[in-house]
Amino acid sequence: MKNMPNLSHFRNIFAIGMLASTLFVAQAHAASLQVAPILLEFSPQEKVKELWLTNTGNDSIRAQVRVNAWTQTNHQDVLTTSKDLIASPMVLTIPAGQRQLVRLIRNIPTTNTSEQAYRLIVDELPDPQNTAQSGLQLLLKYSIPVFFTVSTTGDSEQGITSLKEMKFSYTASKLMATNHSNHYKRFSQLSYIDAQGKKTPIQMGLVGYVLSGQTMQWDIPKQINVGAGGQFVAVVNMDVNAQSLPLSP
Repeated sequence: MKNMPNLSHFRNIFAIGMLASTLFVAQAHAASLQVAPILLEFSPQEKVKELWLTNTGNDSIRAQVRVNAWTQTNHQDVLTTSKDLIASPMVLTIPAGQRQLVRLIRNIPTTNTSEQAYRLIVDELPDPQNTAQSGLQLLLKYSIPVFFTVSTTGDSEQGITSLKEMKFSYTASKLMATNHSNHYKRFSQLSYIDAQGKKTPIQMGLVGYVLSGQTMQWDIPKQINVGAGGQFVAVVNMDVNAQSLPLSP
């Protein structure tokens, strides 16, 4: 007589298949929310900007928009609830295949003398019906940088962001950047090039922002031998090409 298959074996296969299906459905649903643009700058004269939320899925989704003031303290990003910027509407339903407009309204005078930074948090809200059916939902959250800018004269030279008012230093496997300019600096695609010209990638995506008047630091892998004649390079803001980050003596 042949051995009968173990019933628990079929149960395990069924359970794994159901879990994979649930994860696929949840991920497909979560990925249906898209946001544009992904960075906003208000000039001193602007009072209103537009944010578009798009639903690429087959079911309607709900989303919430929140505004936080963005500062940096002790080399860390700090977010606090703010009413300097009003999102209208704050909660919205987006039908399948449609997009909805959110107006962002400046709620403070336009006479600021220093750049103000905010983070717009866009949350996909849970659908009670989907949660009841599957017990699992993976929901997207977007964090959109928003800036109330001041004059940026001299911030760019021939398409390359000026670093004249930036100070960089390296010590104990940490790269420190201080921004003395009146405009934020965004760093990405950070690499190290040693004295022999060997390039070692450190972070190919976004490294981080250094807000106006602030200092941030980033960990550098200890296996990278930072020495005389070497240099850190990165793409600054939306530049096409990377540039050297000059270290202070």
